[in-house]
Amino acid sequence: MDEIVEAFLRETGVSEVSLISYRRDLEKLLMHFSHHPERASREELVSYFARQGESLSPSSLTRQVSVVRSFYTYLKMKSYVCANPMEGIRAADFVPKDRAVLDREEFSRLIDYSLPGFRGMRDRAMLMLLCETGLRVTELVELDLGDLRDGCLLCGEGRRRRTLSVTAETRRALSKYLALRELYAADSEERKPLFITARGTRITRQGFWKNLKERAIFSGIDKPISPHTLRRSLALHLMEEGRAREEITLLLGNADPASFRGYQTRTKGENNGSF
Repeated sequence: MDEIVEAFLRETGVSEVSLISYRRDLEKLLMHFSHHPERASREELVSYFARQGESLSPSSLTRQVSVVRSFYTYLKMKSYVCANPMEGIRAADFVPKDRAVLDREEFSRLIDYSLPGFRGMRDRAMLMLLCETGLRVTELVELDLGDLRDGCLLCGEGRRRRTLSVTAETRRALSKYLALRELYAADSEERKPLFITARGTRITRQGFWKNLKERAIFSGIDKPISPHTLRRSLALHLMEEGRAREEITLLLGNADPASFRGYQTRTKGENNGSF
């Protein structure tokens, strides 16, 4: 089985850093199942990951589930197993509520909750940006109109300054918000904030957090939630999709891939009204 694991790892094409983690995850799996993972049932794997979830961080657990799922897909492709017992097993099912992670369906519910008028349009645009880019809430509220350029977003400061692509759907949401923003904006300052209150002032971190928690309640999301919950959730979703850790940390604006451990211990010319 060790030779099969090494053959699988060679086909993943991931970086050397990720390869070390993948090998460790599979060694742990082999040890648990006495080097015969092909004999493990779905129920036994669920029990295995439930125990892992008691001690692992959400990001480590998510990586393990993703690696093991891919490994069983490989075993099935090579006819070592008849069926993939990992189908339908999700890391989110084993994450304790005090380290809450939102799944994609909960992201959608949070965004799609209908709140009329200026505030609803603004909060929807802000949430779409957070759920798509993993911005820090401070980066989000500090955005200026001039940070929207050619379908991209300029954000962050210093080493964290970066350009992020924005999907067409999010650009449409921003355009709808910007049309209403003109009715409320004072824009007397040199810096013109992108996201403002109904009084025309820059929205604060605390103000957005309050609105987020209220929106979560009315969306039927029964989990502790904060802006960082969205950032962490996006990182874990990307890991489940097989994105490299280095790519995720670059997107999130971390200075060094090693800073991804933070998730393990806690779990882009001024705009003229169109984007």
